[in-house]
Amino acid sequence: VKCAGNIDVQEVRYEHGERFIQYCLDQKLSAGTVAKKIKHLKRVFQLAEDRGQLDRHPLRKLRPPKVAKRKVRVFTTQECDALYPAARQYEQKGSSVKWELLIRMCLATGMRRGELMNTTWRNIDFANMTVDVSPKKDRTDTWEWHIKDTDRRTLPLTADLVKLLVEHQMSQPEGNPYVFVPMARYERIQEYRGSREWTVDKGRSPVSKFCHHFNKIRQLAGIETGTFHDLRRTCLSNWVAQGLSLHEVKELAGHAKIETTERFYLAVRKDVVDRARAASEASRKGDSVARSLRAPDESDEIERPPRVSALRTKV
Repeated sequence: VKCAGNIDVQEVRYEHGERFIQYCLDQKLSAGTVAKKIKHLKRVFQLAEDRGQLDRHPLRKLRPPKVAKRKVRVFTTQECDALYPAARQYEQKGSSVKWELLIRMCLATGMRRGELMNTTWRNIDFANMTVDVSPKKDRTDTWEWHIKDTDRRTLPLTADLVKLLVEHQMSQPEGNPYVFVPMARYERIQEYRGSREWTVDKGRSPVSKFCHHFNKIRQLAGIETGTFHDLRRTCLSNWVAQGLSLHEVKELAGHAKIETTERFYLAVRKDVVDRARAASEASRKGDSVARSLRAPDESDEIERPPRVSALRTKV
């Protein structure tokens, strides 16, 4: 309204969209934020056209500002190995959350924070070594929770992870159906639910100050940067590096569109960078790039005889 005025929706034109983009940029909003606003705005007009409230979509061809691709942060093997003892140390200091198990499970399954924190023991299939990511209904022992993008999916568990989960289940007191929500916190949430102070939005992350606690663990591990969600990116990038197709990673990650998998989660692996560097150095020296990239074989060491042209004899 501040940009185009309080006009009737039928009077909105393409130029209004262009003016709105410039207006947002003048307000010092980032290109990414403006792109999201345009996406939502175009969706509103698309719905209006679908429902017969508009004759045509005036912003259909409006292009949002280009957003530079952000660098994908993944944890190295050394950093992951440093996180495990740091998580154990943090637990020993009094944290009731099983942080080491939580970190290991995220790195093995690529589950989101909300998916992990809303996992119940019924979701764990110990026999088949899988975990079922499924929405939760508002029941006596569980609160309502919805999955982002997809309805449900099944993810693999490693043998080591299953062993740790069994040990955790045996040590956990009865009456708490959630794997990673501590008993004291679960009882507190149940009190909130009884007094109707609990909402669906709060159920997305049942443990308070989650990011603060993870940052403390990361600092204990001597790692300067990184978020808990970067553990998910690390898992997905590892899957790709181990040969899983983009479609397979998309399904396991629970992405609605494969573009999300490509754009946000496919980090360039260090071995690819090293191979590209070797190819550039070989090319600079005049060597064959293809020859430098492929592994040497026995045929390279065999001296081939000179090629002799065949003679044609007229009969």
